Amino acid sequence: MAVGTGQWTARIWRKEKLSDSGQVDASSTPKRGIIVGIDGSAAAAQALAWAVDEARLRSTPLKIVSAWETPYLDWGEAFPLPQEPEREALEHARSIAEQAASQVAAQFSELDVSSEAVEGSPAGRLIELSESAELLVVGSRGRGGFAGLILGSVSQQCVAHAHCPVVVVHGSTVAGPTERSGPR
Repeated sequence: MAVGTGQWTARIWRKEKLSDSGQVDASSTPKRGIIVGIDGSAAAAQALAWAVDEARLRSTPLKIVSAWETPYLDWGEAFPLPQEPEREALEHARSIAEQAASQVAAQFSELDVSSEAVEGSPAGRLIELSESAELLVVGSRGRGGFAGLILGSVSQQCVAHAHCPVVVVHGSTVAGPTERSGPR
């Protein structure tokens, strides 16, 4: 399903587990809130704007997640690996998530907003966190890789493996909460 204005498009993928009888299997773990993955890219800002709007419409909590991986440095056995890159990566991820959460909370005081910086593969950690979410939101392209691809590797992995519906936000202009339209 695609919804959007001329400024952005969101694609929603939904997977449901079926029981042996063919009925939708409601998980014993209650789903709570929307998770949005951000990395400081323009696509992440668009995903955040979409997620904020959706959380406000649903009156549900929003968790802003930034994942980081320990940078791989192969200096050989002659040089010990420095601890600085790992600490810098953690601080950068934490800063991105906390700044986004504080900006959202300042603008939308009625919204229950939290942030988290998690270590590990961004796709892997978002998929793991999706087990307890009612919706996962990601941008179509992140900070790495090949700019010509329609979907980035993180969004592809989330669509294929998340435990909840996934929204992939596409576009070149951030649509604010009042600019959003389209079917629900």
